[in-house]
Amino acid sequence: MQRSTLVLALLAALTATGCDSAGDTTDEGEVIAKVTYTLTPSGGGTAQVATFNDANRNGVVDSGEITGVTLVAGETYTGVVAAFGSSGEITNEIVAENDEHAFVYTVGGEMVGRLALSSTDNDAGGLPFRRTTTATVAGSTAATGTLQLELVHFGSAAGKTATSGVPTAAMERDVNVTFPVTIAAGM
Repeated sequence: MQRSTLVLALLAALTATGCDSAGDTTDEGEVIAKVTYTLTPSGGGTAQVATFNDANRNGVVDSGEITGVTLVAGETYTGVVAAFGSSGEITNEIVAENDEHAFVYTVGGEMVGRLALSSTDNDAGGLPFRRTTTATVAGSTAATGTLQLELVHFGSAAGKTATSGVPTAAMERDVNVTFPVTIAAGM
């Protein structure tokens, strides 16, 4: 199997504070120190884990704090996001307030038209939450690009709509990180 060896530079930073409204998913001002997006091949095989780990807790993406993934062309993956604060995993707190949050994904570079993500979970109101996804890699050739992952906070359940998959600039982002993605040519 051919593998592309080009690794893309990091294109975005992490927004480091949790929610600051009543009923936070994290303690007020708590830093979301680590985010993982685990992609497991549906046909079996080794999971790939995209990771942001703000080891020094400065809220800035420093060298070595991002780990990208290599996916196989023509494969389908099950994706799951986990978030961690200074006190440990906080994913359950985010899920508990899923009516006020949504995970949003944006592909860039050669991933456009090659990597498609769809939600496999909904919030309490039946809208896509996107903590769990199906990721489908189209084509059979190698490619490189990016996957931006955002955790958007809508402020209230009333602010979240069926069309809120694309956040506006005014929406609070609890997480905003971009991972490098490589597609290895399929067999």
